[in-house]
Amino acid sequence: MKYQSNSAILSISIGGNGKMQADEVLEFIQFYRHELLNKLQVIQGYVQMGRTEKANHYFEELFTNFAKERKLIHLNIPHVFLWFYQYKKENPQFNLNYSVEIQTSLNSADMYIKNNLEQIMQDIKEKCDPKKIYRIHLNFYEHGDDNMISVQVDLSEKETQFGNISLSREIDVRQTADKRIYSFTVDSN
Repeated sequence: MKYQSNSAILSISIGGNGKMQADEVLEFIQFYRHELLNKLQVIQGYVQMGRTEKANHYFEELFTNFAKERKLIHLNIPHVFLWFYQYKKENPQFNLNYSVEIQTSLNSADMYIKNNLEQIMQDIKEKCDPKKIYRIHLNFYEHGDDNMISVQVDLSEKETQFGNISLSREIDVRQTADKRIYSFTVDSN
């Protein structure tokens, strides 16, 4: 039996030139796999030490993260999903996390969301000390009939100065004593 060989370049559309090349896909998978294996090694260590309650805690945390990730995937925003993990990998000074309270597909706003998140994170990056770690939380939620996305920066470091901003008019910015909150509305149609 003869097999025909067909070659193709694997690509995933993510914006920019529109394609994510095979090496970029592989790099993403390696990062994701590395993160998962780190968590599993911690669990394995606790099991080997006989600390099953601690191992169970980490298992619960792992499954909670999978459930949270499933909610993000169900928003059907692949560009945002890939951006999120790529940003975490490339910017370790930001402890980036998220929560999803929307059950509607936001696919039609995928690039709009990604572009706004890039603007917000660029603003944050320019104003933060690169030697410090900052907690940043993205929240996808409903507010009345609107789908909202907020990005909250924990400013427990009082010397971080957020002055004037040059963001899109679509992005609202509020400052409290310990947080800076960026938010914008997303149309799901």
